[in-house]
Amino acid sequence: MEFTELEHLTHEIGTAILVLLYILRLIVLFRRRLAQDLASNPRGDILRGVVDAFVTIVMPWKMESTRKHWMRYVEFVVFHIGVFINIVISFVIAYAPHVLTVPVRSIVLAFLAASLVAGSSRLYRRASRPEMRVISSPDDYIAMVMVLLFLSTGILALLGWQPGIVAYFVIAAFFLVYEPFSKIRHYIYYPFARYFYGAAFGKRGVLQMSKTGRER
Repeated sequence: MEFTELEHLTHEIGTAILVLLYILRLIVLFRRRLAQDLASNPRGDILRGVVDAFVTIVMPWKMESTRKHWMRYVEFVVFHIGVFINIVISFVIAYAPHVLTVPVRSIVLAFLAASLVAGSSRLYRRASRPEMRVISSPDDYIAMVMVLLFLSTGILALLGWQPGIVAYFVIAAFFLVYEPFSKIRHYIYYPFARYFYGAAFGKRGVLQMSKTGRER
C-alpha cells in the first residue's frame, strides 16, 4: 500500500484545520455563561443522573425506542463504529501501514462493509419516508453521502487499489474540513449535552434511585 507525499500533506492539512476549528468551537462554548438552575429543594442525585445519561447509550433496554426497534440500534452502533474505525485507519495508513496485516485488514474491511450497509440503509430511510424528509435538511443528506463516500474509498484503499487510495485521502481531507461545519460535529457536543441532561433530571429526582428502590 503506497501513498504519495501530496496525499500525506493533504491529510495533515485537513487534520490541522479540523483540530483548529474544534478548538475555536470549544473556546466559544466555554466562554458562554451557564444558565442558572432555579429548581428548589433538589430531591435526587446529580452524579447518578449524569452517570445514567452517559451509560444509557450502551443499555438499549432502558429506552423504549430501542426496545421496540432493536435492529435500528444495531444499525446505529455498527454504523458509528465503522466510521470511527475508518477515521483511525486514515492515520494508520499514513503513519503506520505495517500495522495493517492481512488478518487486521480483513477485520477492518468487514467492519467498514457492515458500516457502509448500515449507513446506506439510514440514508434510504431518510430519503424515502415522508416523516423523515420533513425533518431533514440538505446538510443531513450531504453529511451522510460524505460519510458513505469516506467508507467506500476506505474499503478500496484497504483492498490495495492505488486509485482508491488516492480517492480515500482526497475524501478524508475534505471530510475532515467539512466535518466541523456539518451535523457530524454533534459528537463534540455530546458529552456536554449528556452531562447537563443527566444533572438536570438527576437533581429533580426523575430517575429511579438505586438506594431507595423507588422513584423519588
